[in-house]
Amino acid sequence: MTATDSKWRRYDDFIAELSRHLDDAALPQAKPVGERIREIREARGMSLETLAGDVGIESEMLVQIENEEVSPPLGTLMKLARYLETETGVLVGEEGRKAYSIVRKDEQKPVSRAASPSAKKKAYSYISLASEVKGRHMESYLVKLEPESPELELSLHQGEEFIFVLDGSMKVQLGDDTEVISAGDSIYYPSSLPHLVTAAGEEPALILAVIYSGN
Repeated sequence: MTATDSKWRRYDDFIAELSRHLDDAALPQAKPVGERIREIREARGMSLETLAGDVGIESEMLVQIENEEVSPPLGTLMKLARYLETETGVLVGEEGRKAYSIVRKDEQKPVSRAASPSAKKKAYSYISLASEVKGRHMESYLVKLEPESPELELSLHQGEEFIFVLDGSMKVQLGDDTEVISAGDSIYYPSSLPHLVTAAGEEPALILAVIYSGN
């Protein structure tokens, strides 16, 4: 085996480990994201219909998010945090308290997935990175994208996004354009451009997503 072969074998092993990590239901998990959204919304005295309208999603979709029937796209999660006047980290159970954050690979934990294998839509599962940093303007995640669901809608919000594909292929819709990018490819776009990312084809894709909130 050459040095190059050895390097890529280590990369493949790392990717396989990340994928298993995102799928491992036995891993410790914070309070469900949907439950946190509902608690904060109710504490703000805000109706479900009002929040859904302000964020720009259907009330039925917000009900499904709060009931953990749907894993919300990252853009939706950030918009929910903005309208609830809180940080995304609070919604995923890791409120920022530090000046900097180091997340060891054995300390990573999933923060959102559909409630069960029978849930209607399990389009995303993700691990939050650096969510303990206080006052941050970027959110970073390892995301496992599932094959496209016809019920998913384009999202738009403030900020900018950078995505690097770690494994598999990702389909990204940007306005009227559709692109497929594969492992090793990356893309950068303004979040104000209507967008949707899903796995391309029938296999999941693993990506690193960094989102600037626009604050």
